[in-house]
Amino acid sequence: MDKNTLLYRLFIAAAIMAVALVLDKIQRIFIKLPKNISGPRVKTYLEVIHSFFTAFIFLGAGLLIIDNFQIDLFPVLASAGVLGIIIGLGIRPILEDFFTAIFMFTQDTVRIGDYVRIKDSEGWLESIGLRIIKIRDRRGALHIFPNREIKQITNYSRLKAEVVIDLPVKYILGKTSESLKLFGNALNNLKKQQDIGSYVSDKSSVAGIEEIEKDGILIIRTILISSILHRGTISRRFRFLVIQEFESRKINLLKPEI
Repeated sequence: MDKNTLLYRLFIAAAIMAVALVLDKIQRIFIKLPKNISGPRVKTYLEVIHSFFTAFIFLGAGLLIIDNFQIDLFPVLASAGVLGIIIGLGIRPILEDFFTAIFMFTQDTVRIGDYVRIKDSEGWLESIGLRIIKIRDRRGALHIFPNREIKQITNYSRLKAEVVIDLPVKYILGKTSESLKLFGNALNNLKKQQDIGSYVSDKSSVAGIEEIEKDGILIIRTILISSILHRGTISRRFRFLVIQEFESRKINLLKPEI
């Protein structure tokens, strides 16, 4: 290969890499997911999609560059011998990390912001990559795990708990249906809360009157199905919203009126 031919092929190789860089920038700008998917899912899936296309683009560029220099890979790989085995063993952990990450993404096992447990550590999921996953515990410590080491993961944000709430309400002649409606309003408002509303299942419901006590008090039961991690906060917020609903109608919850 003479000098001019070498320079020409080096120029072509540089041009191929430049095009690959431009294509990578373009795909990161234009590849987006639907707006109706929640923020954590968008961030997680976009990272995976971008990483996949980046790998695809530069793998293709690498093959074009090799072809440009007229290098036949088959004899090289066939004669690699021990070196090929070493490379194969070295790339195995990378492939294990990659496929574990793909499994978590495709199965929607976790999302950024979920509270999870991996091995002996638990905390909020900060990031998911093709190689590692990061969680931050309650003390602020950051735990980093290679994806291939994750054999079991517990997602407390996905576990559901059934919370039964019995609240006493005074009996008012002709107003029982209105009282039940106020509980329904409180439940609807609970689902609209920006911080915890997404953790309340649509299967939650106002069951109705559970008991009628002798002193004219009705026990109204509500069944909330929510994230097990947020059940305490959700229960307290629901009670507060019920009180707000009754206060807005200037109704005393406990003193019966017959």
